[in-house]
Amino acid sequence: MYVRNWMTGPALTVAPGVNIEEARGLMEKKKVRRLPVVQADRLVGIVTRSDIEAQLGRARGLTLRELYRALDTRVEEVMTPDPVTVRPDDIFEHAAGVMREQRVSGLPVVDSGKVVGVITESDMFRAITELLGLNEEGERLVVPVTSPEGLLEALKRFSKGLGVRALVTYHDPQTRRWIAVVRVFGRPTANRKRSRRPAAVSRK
Repeated sequence: MYVRNWMTGPALTVAPGVNIEEARGLMEKKKVRRLPVVQADRLVGIVTRSDIEAQLGRARGLTLRELYRALDTRVEEVMTPDPVTVRPDDIFEHAAGVMREQRVSGLPVVDSGKVVGVITESDMFRAITELLGLNEEGERLVVPVTSPEGLLEALKRFSKGLGVRALVTYHDPQTRRWIAVVRVFGRPTANRKRSRRPAAVSRK
């Protein structure tokens, strides 16, 4: 699963010399919260709605003339220069890790020096929703296992006769168990044996 599969592209960009009022209008029109700043086809920064709102917030209490001057502030004066980027061929998990480490909600996607898209936390949520089949009918099994080695055996036991749509595992440090969250569809086998610790079932 790669960044190119989930990014938003082609990228909507802005020049560094554009004033922040124009940039804000473009964001509102296109319903985006950030714009890569490009000069001569090269990424030089990124500007967010928060950057612009912070600049306008500093203009409160000014005279009308001073306010117009604030609105005419250029993007390059409030942008974040040389932002961290990812490539289209980077794996999805890498982009998520970079966002977490850098504490940002979006990254420009650059290929051969050119901005080709943007991947955001909204794209991450969309990907997770689709990969887990959350918008589809079916049941969700929550299967606790004591070790990763017993995971496949537990899944075979609990999902017998069912089709597996999605599978996610994580380790719970409190119980020292591995938890498998499985989304399934179909009808279970009638003679499936019950476990002493049955899996939790959710129809969400």
